[in-house]
Amino acid sequence: MSRIDELQRLHEAATPGVWVYDEFFSIGSMAGEVVSCNREEGGGLERRQDGSAIVALHNSWPAIHRVLLAARLWDEAPANSIAKLTAAEELSAELRALDGDKEAT
Repeated sequence: MSRIDELQRLHEAATPGVWVYDEFFSIGSMAGEVVSCNREEGGGLERRQDGSAIVALHNSWPAIHRVLLAARLWDEAPANSIAKLTAAEELSAELRALDGDKEAT
């Protein structure tokens, strides 16, 4: 299994939906499920940044995954082929979507 496929498998196995991070160092789903909770004393800036990063990566993973799959198609397409051109266009559209261009996909 490739690393990309393994990351997708882990994402699919995780609590579904959009995650949120709160001031109590808890990660939860928008459906109200607690995903992770850190109740240790002292929760410093590093932990807050860690939680924010985990949530941002989880919520962005579907778009990141689409970019990686499009890049894989581009990489596997024969040079100077219609498939390579088509894959390049798809990759470009997915990159724009990941970067926030709402009209990309």
